[in-house]
Amino acid sequence: MIAFIPITTELHFRFAAQFIAPYETRCVVLADMIRRRVRSLYIAVADGHCCAVIAAGLTILHCIPCASSGTMDNSLLQDLQDALEQFLLQKKIVCIHGEAAGNVLFIKALSALGKMPLHTNAYQLMMRTSTTLVPVDIPMTARVQRAAIEDYKMLFPLQEAYLKEEVIPVCRTYNATAARTEFVSLLKTRRIYMVTDNSGMPVAKGGIHAEGMNTVQIGGIYTIPTARRKQYATVLMMQLLADCMQHTKSPVLFVNKSNYAAQQLYAVCGFQAIGDYGILYY
Repeated sequence: MIAFIPITTELHFRFAAQFIAPYETRCVVLADMIRRRVRSLYIAVADGHCCAVIAAGLTILHCIPCASSGTMDNSLLQDLQDALEQFLLQKKIVCIHGEAAGNVLFIKALSALGKMPLHTNAYQLMMRTSTTLVPVDIPMTARVQRAAIEDYKMLFPLQEAYLKEEVIPVCRTYNATAARTEFVSLLKTRRIYMVTDNSGMPVAKGGIHAEGMNTVQIGGIYTIPTARRKQYATVLMMQLLADCMQHTKSPVLFVNKSNYAAQQLYAVCGFQAIGDYGILYY
């Protein structure tokens, strides 16, 4: 019998943080929510032992180590799938973020409820395994700086283009109002950086989008088309890696499996693929 227990006390939060600590590189956003004591989290308990931590709002995030490690036998995996089916029965789900192996459990549970994903974005999860940078020619005109809320007006077009090119699936309509609200929040609460050229206008942007106990997730990397293949993104990544070192946390990111240019950039910066990640849209 598997039960989902809401995380409501400080003891619960500490227990959840301890559970996901060995797997934090694969669920940094979830770790960030635990660190900030967000109240939409659940522990899945089987026979007195925790087997998963789940964030259950409109967006589902999960840490289910047994799904990918093979440490849970098939009967218990089936029990977890059945428990998820009951858990999700009355919930409105917009999308699911997580490791591909864990996503399979949600796909099966929701399909039993007559709900199938409208679209799936497939990513490679990458972790920095080398601190050696391949030498590159840095453009003399590049200037990188921390973005502030005052930079919103000139920086938002890059965020908008990033969302349209890299994030919004074919089953969704771009919502400009929601995008603006989210970006303002990012500028206020996260460490966002931008690279400008000799005109002073931004040509690349990205930031620390989530921060766990020992790991940070880099995200939102975007370079305008006319500035690509000119090393502006490399300048940005060097700044983000310096930020990670300053805060003594290891960086991870995920990249669309079809974005080979970005994969090459991250490889140059010392990142290596460590698993498959997906976002399911319902």
